[in-house]
Amino acid sequence: DHAAEYPIDLGRVYVSGGSAGGQLVLASVLATSSGWSKDHSGQGLDPRLRVRGIVPFYPAVGLARDIGVAGAVELDQPSHLLGPGAPPALVYQGRIDGMVPLARVRAFKEAWRASGASAIGLIEFPFAGHGSDLVFAGPFSQVFLYYMESFLALEGGRP
Repeated sequence: DHAAEYPIDLGRVYVSGGSAGGQLVLASVLATSSGWSKDHSGQGLDPRLRVRGIVPFYPAVGLARDIGVAGAVELDQPSHLLGPGAPPALVYQGRIDGMVPLARVRAFKEAWRASGASAIGLIEFPFAGHGSDLVFAGPFSQVFLYYMESFLALEGGRP
């Protein structure tokens, strides 16, 4: 609403989040890019935004129902919302994550690729668990920061 007051370009938005936040990033962006949110009031992002890329960290894909959280299956398992309108994604996942099974994130990546959506990259960190990026000066954060900055720079240069 206040983009004109600040130097904000609503056509160059990137969205990121970790764990449940990573799940919410996927659900909200894909609900919008797939058009699902048009039929489900209050779901998805403001349509004035153009999301250029998403960076979920160890996203909790498909875990809401496992812990008893009710809601639309499409939002719990956002692979149902994939399609050609999905923006590129770069996913961070630890190989020894005790909360988000690596197999689920790998399956989500394969569903993404099979859907005809934009590119997706999955960076798997050996010896990294859930929240392994929280120590900013740590090796996981520093390596992923390099890849994330590269992703943003590459995607930011595209029309």
